[in-house]
Amino acid sequence: SLPHLEELHLGQNKLRSLRGVEALENLRILGVSSNRLATLEGLEPLSSLRELYVAHNALRSMAAVPPSLALLETLDLSGNAV
Repeated sequence: SLPHLEELHLGQNKLRSLRGVEALENLRILGVSSNRLATLEGLEPLSSLRELYVAHNALRSMAAVPPSLALLETLDLSGNAV
């Protein structure tokens, strides 16, 4: 476990799931661009998240962004079918 981790970049890793990221409660910046994500399931508990980079994935709707991320300041969805 990495309870103090605030920034994580996992771009270009062919990820299909964000399973496990929900344990990183202090995460403020998450970069998962250029993967194969069709959903953002698992981000709901990350209420500290301020920047989310999910460009060039397989997202099809803004509804994929959990409403619990109300404090987001930066959201990059470019290259998705939203």
